[in-house]
Amino acid sequence: MIIIYGLLALVGAMSLGRFTFSENGGITLAQISQAYFGKLGSWVLAILVTLACLKTAIGLVSSCSETFMQLFKRGSYPQYVAGISLVSWLIANVGLTQLIALSQPLLLLLYPLAITMTILGCCHRFLVSRFEVKVVYRWACTAAVIFSLGDIAAALPFGLASLTVSKSLVALSQGFLPLASLSLGWLIPTIVATIIALFFAHKKANN
Repeated sequence: MIIIYGLLALVGAMSLGRFTFSENGGITLAQISQAYFGKLGSWVLAILVTLACLKTAIGLVSSCSETFMQLFKRGSYPQYVAGISLVSWLIANVGLTQLIALSQPLLLLLYPLAITMTILGCCHRFLVSRFEVKVVYRWACTAAVIFSLGDIAAALPFGLASLTVSKSLVALSQGFLPLASLSLGWLIPTIVATIIALFFAHKKANN
């Protein structure tokens, strides 16, 4: 996957100047494949994208169906598969550009949380007590959410980003948080919150 995405980035960089900037990466890939391989490129790209996305779609639909069956104890596996597939098909037909615009605020909320929890999970064995685990996770995840609000506000759709509250959050984030221009304004505050939580949790555990 690293090789594939690296080569995709290389092809994109080599194609700069040949095309106008597109609304999304799907259009860019279609333009590049057609420019290098003609009509055959469009067919090859369609087949590759279908195969690549199909395995992901099958995995997500099956795992979501199994999870919902365990959670709600109602309905059958085929019913959940059919329902999730139908809803996914309806959402997919909104269009890639619209999907990116709608999902970006949610992703900007989930990515900091996911990255924080993944790193803490890797360091879990160094937290000596259940109290330390609870405190550190709570402080780190809270900081990740709070300090990502500026990025979320800037990406809100339907004109919500132009509201006074949204503009204030963006201004605070851009003005005071390092790496905010890279949508990483949450990173340093989360690290600081984790260190503080570790200090207090360790101190209380030793008392």
